[in-house]
Amino acid sequence: MAVHKIRVLVVDDSILFRTVLIKSLEQDPYIEIAGYAVDSYDAFEKIESLRPDVITLDVEMPKMNGIEFLKKLMPVNPYPVVVVSAMPINALDALEAGAVDFVKKPVVKTPGDLQEFIRELISKIKIASIARIGNRRPKIQQAPAEQEKHRESTQSPSTGIARDTKKDRTVSQERHERLIRKLEQVIDNTQRTRRTIESRDPGPRRDIEKQSGKQSHVPRVSGTRQAKSKLTLVAIGASTGGTEAILKVVQGLPADFPCVLVVQHMPAGFTKMYAERLNRHCKMSVKECEDGDRIEPGRIIIAAGDFHMRVEADKRGFYVRSQKGDKVSGHCPSVDVLFNSVADVVGDSAVGVILTGMGADGAKGLLKMRMAGCYTIGQDRESCVVYGMPMVSFNIGAVEKQLPLDHICSELVKYYHTSSNKDEKQ
Repeated sequence: MAVHKIRVLVVDDSILFRTVLIKSLEQDPYIEIAGYAVDSYDAFEKIESLRPDVITLDVEMPKMNGIEFLKKLMPVNPYPVVVVSAMPINALDALEAGAVDFVKKPVVKTPGDLQEFIRELISKIKIASIARIGNRRPKIQQAPAEQEKHRESTQSPSTGIARDTKKDRTVSQERHERLIRKLEQVIDNTQRTRRTIESRDPGPRRDIEKQSGKQSHVPRVSGTRQAKSKLTLVAIGASTGGTEAILKVVQGLPADFPCVLVVQHMPAGFTKMYAERLNRHCKMSVKECEDGDRIEPGRIIIAAGDFHMRVEADKRGFYVRSQKGDKVSGHCPSVDVLFNSVADVVGDSAVGVILTGMGADGAKGLLKMRMAGCYTIGQDRESCVVYGMPMVSFNIGAVEKQLPLDHICSELVKYYHTSSNKDEKQ
């Protein structure tokens, strides 16, 4: 059976770097180089003729930079784009303009540096190929009826060019099925972990004992759950698509809202710039995590790249530790590390939120938070760029309430008010 590969358009003005990318990417059995473009104008022409599945985009280019290219492309003809940039500010601008993800352009000192960069780029290309971009639905998440609809030819409103979506940005069913099997394996492993935890602590088990691994039996909440105690902090985890999703959640929180701790999968050097950007849009104060930061109302703390963030407590209250360590659940910083510490140290006065992202980081930790009495929220399928981390969390019973992205901020504020009212009555 022939493998239908991911067709990639490489956009880069550097002949040397473009050649390295093309030769490296085409070594992967699931990637095919559809073509290349030497600048943004060339890319616009090539997109219409080549119909790639994914675009890799350099930001620093002559004539029209990658950011301006995205701003013109995405509103009228959205494609999954992975940006390659050496500058944090450019990468963040690209994400804001609609790119799915970014990879830091390497400073190559050894062959290993280039190999690591290529591995990361290939991984993110594969994730981008199943991402939800605009009205484009990832095939991995479609029912057969929906897939049948997408076999019909549609028309681009901006160009009037008819599209055969059977050929347009498709990825092989075989590859989709492999990804699904991998996610199912993660779910099975996490369910075994859940059963082990339950056997050690039968108390919270009553809340989810009907689950038996079937999401239809997992107790959910229709309205805002009543707080058991005053809200102390909110812990948020995200990956692919998370930078903009996090902004939508936190920018509407009031200035005196309880502390928010955030783990977004992002490399060192980028999280500080991201925190500064969030700070310009939020009523709360936003900063990159430093070891020993106190957990106080009005603060949003972003885990630093390459550092795990944990919650600890002393006589003065709660604070965070920021420490280097091995990857957990495939990442550093890891959402699971944060969520596990919140469950252990803070308990039912916290809320856990899992947002868009590939993989399963955060699912086990969110389940542990729910079993500790925390209110847990997951982003729904329709609003996710990649419905991976929230899907695994939902399927194992870690998510108490699933919501569209646009509703999560208001849900947190409502929950905070119920917790404040409860505290006043006591």
